Amino acid sequence: MKKLICLAAVVSMLGLTACTIDSEGFYVTKEALEMQAQESARAVTGQGIIPERGSSTELYGCDTFTDILNMKYCFGSGYANAKLGGTDVLFLSDGIYDDHDGTGSAINSELYCYKDGKPAFLGYVRSGGTATPLAVKDGLLYACGHHYIGKITVRDGLLVTTEEAWQTFDEKGSVRYHSSSIGGDETRITSSEAERVFNKLYDEYMEAEVVEFDIVKPGAYTEFMEEAADEAF
Repeated sequence: MKKLICLAAVVSMLGLTACTIDSEGFYVTKEALEMQAQESARAVTGQGIIPERGSSTELYGCDTFTDILNMKYCFGSGYANAKLGGTDVLFLSDGIYDDHDGTGSAINSELYCYKDGKPAFLGYVRSGGTATPLAVKDGLLYACGHHYIGKITVRDGLLVTTEEAWQTFDEKGSVRYHSSSIGGDETRITSSEAERVFNKLYDEYMEAEVVEFDIVKPGAYTEFMEEAADEAF
C-alpha cells in the first residue's frame, strides 16, 4: 500500500494525473492509449491481403514469369517463387532487406499466377515489419506483425485468407483478441478463444520458412554489364 501511495505521489508531482494503468500494469497517458488504439486499428487494416492495392507491373507482352523479370521489372527489386495451395506463385517486391543471414526478405509483395496460360495479378500482401517477414509453410503464406497474423493461400484462382487473428485495445489499454476463418463464425468467438488462435498462428509462423528473394537482373542490364566487362579486358 505504501508503495502505491508513493507511486501516486510521484505521478502527481510529474503532472501525470491524467494517467491510467494499462493491461500490463504500467501508467500511461490518455493520449498514449488513444494512439495505441489507433495503431492497433491500422495494424489490423494494414496487414495481410490489401485489396485496394493493385498491380504496379504492366503485363502486356509477357507470356511467362521470366518475361516479367526480363522485360518489366526494375533492377534491384526482388522475386521469389512458391506454391500456395498447389498454385505456382511469383512474388515481386521492391521492399527487399537483408535478413542478416545472407538472404533477401520482404514484408510486402505483389503476387502473380498463371491464368489461361498467361501471368495474371493475384493480389498484394503486407506483413507488419522487418521482424516478421513474409513466410510460407505447407502451401500457406503468413503475414503478421505485433497485433495481427493471418495465413493466406490460393483457391480457385483467388487469393484468400484462410484464418487470421488480431488484437485491439480500448481507451484504457485493455487488449481484446479477435479471429476469423473461412467457414467460421467470428461473432461466437470469445476473446480468450481468439487469443488461443492468435498464439497458435504465431507458433505456426515460427515454424514457417521465410520467403527468400533473389535480386532481379533484367536482360538489358546484364548485357550492358557483360559488354562493359569485355571492354575492360
